[in-house]
Amino acid sequence: MKLIEVTVRKFKNIIDSNNVKIEKDITCLIGKNESGKTSFLQALYQLNPVRTNTNFIVEDNYPAWLEKRDRMKGVELEKVRPITASFQLEDGDTKLIKETFGDILTDNIITLSKDYDNNLNYSIPTDEKKFIKELLKELSFSKEVRSELSKCETINCLKNIIEGYDERQTEEDVNEKEIESISLLKQRLDNTIGENESLEKSIFEILENHIPKFIYFDKYSGLPYSVKIQ
Repeated sequence: MKLIEVTVRKFKNIIDSNNVKIEKDITCLIGKNESGKTSFLQALYQLNPVRTNTNFIVEDNYPAWLEKRDRMKGVELEKVRPITASFQLEDGDTKLIKETFGDILTDNIITLSKDYDNNLNYSIPTDEKKFIKELLKELSFSKEVRSELSKCETINCLKNIIEGYDERQTEEDVNEKEIESISLLKQRLDNTIGENESLEKSIFEILENHIPKFIYFDKYSGLPYSVKIQ
């Protein structure tokens, strides 16, 4: 996946960088001293750093003149997200998702952000209802149960119906084909979602190792005279 857009908010001397587009080859930041170029790069670095010994810290990184004011307003500073970035999925990424979950992406742009608690948040555009429809394909249910399942728009809804089906089933009301279909549906869910409560989380677990790692350095004196960027 490729980085295509970055926004930095409430980090050091940056209140809001607005959306900064990233070029396909090289992006150059130009500005006066103390205008926020270094802060912008440091915030981006901490989204997914190569070295894991760096963290956002409210006391060190939150704009000092805003910290007290925002706390008095009731803002939970630890939940503020200083860095948000959009990534474009490449063919290999989308192929991996399609092989596991089907054609359920509604866009090939995902968004990652990190808060001052250092939690990595993600937003992946998916059609969960379409995924559920794929799971139900070629399975045999009674009209009542299929109608119930077809109304589901979330994984949790689907799981609740399956659990409810197990509880209300009686020996006098056994439908062998439907029981087999419920079993296959559970298996399909386990193979794709597992213990996760959402489709997004399951997709993220597959994509996590594909997220670019960021490197930051500022010791220019140690660099050679020329560097082959590629």
